[in-house]
Amino acid sequence: MTYAFGNAQHIGRRSQQQDAFCFSNTGDEAFVSHGGVAAVLADGMGGMQHGGEASRTAAAAFLNAYRRKNTDEPIRDALYRSVHEANAAVYALALESGAGGEMGTTIVAAVLHADELHWVSVGDSALLLLRGGQLSQLNAVHNYATILDARVAAGQLSAAEALSDPQREALISHVGAESIPHVDLNGPLRLDAGDTVYLATDGLYRTLTADEMLSYMTGPPQEQCERLVGEALARGRENQDNVTILALSAYGSVESREPEPPAEPAPETAGVVPPAAPKRRWAVAAVAAFLLAALLGAGYWRYVYAAPVPPAAAADSTGAADGARR
Repeated sequence: MTYAFGNAQHIGRRSQQQDAFCFSNTGDEAFVSHGGVAAVLADGMGGMQHGGEASRTAAAAFLNAYRRKNTDEPIRDALYRSVHEANAAVYALALESGAGGEMGTTIVAAVLHADELHWVSVGDSALLLLRGGQLSQLNAVHNYATILDARVAAGQLSAAEALSDPQREALISHVGAESIPHVDLNGPLRLDAGDTVYLATDGLYRTLTADEMLSYMTGPPQEQCERLVGEALARGRENQDNVTILALSAYGSVESREPEPPAEPAPETAGVVPPAAPKRRWAVAAVAAFLLAALLGAGYWRYVYAAPVPPAAAADSTGAADGARR
């Protein structure tokens, strides 16, 4: 199985960018053979102090931890270890900055290895799967709404009360606490050619409905991401949150394309390689030729095929542009 990638991000109408994301290096063939390709997305909590610092710290710490995976460590174990190292890094930063208990972020990470998907998540950033024209959410959401809805199912609360509760979207688990109450660790899920996996912050999926998102999920993954972010912004919501989406499309016979950085990385990404967008190139090659007898003359035929971009030799790419959250 081979993959193509896409990503898009916007600050929305917030004063800060509190979303951060990164991809691992697809050109590191030795690591990819046992660790696959990782994508990580974190959404800092705007209701807490330093949400942008929290998300960038979590994304970088997670990826650095996952890169230490060796051939003997199962992917599931590496994901579990990495999310806890990310949590420890954000918690330590909070204590150092005097923001203990007031610094946090969501995190969702996906690993594509061979024809399988593995994932881990904390909070309410979404992991979505597009398969056969159907869009579904794979990961659990760690917010108070899950508790309210369970109480409705048990007959302890009316549906109207659950929907109107002002704390409905409050997180019940996040990265940056002394310990993590809830972690969704899952996989492997077998991927089919044509599947696309998305990592999205709530600035996207709370702005566009599932049906609206589905209508823009066609074509190359980079174009999909750009259309989705554009459509979210076009809604013109007064308090539009930061919007970020990553896409990883699986193919049966197309080489994966290394993400490449945007032209103008934001100031806070200084010293960090910014996020990447896929690149496409085409090459023309002659496939076969044959000669006929002198009386028939000479002829030939050729065809055109898609040629992959050589994998980048650079380090893993990490992204976070200017923008804020809840």
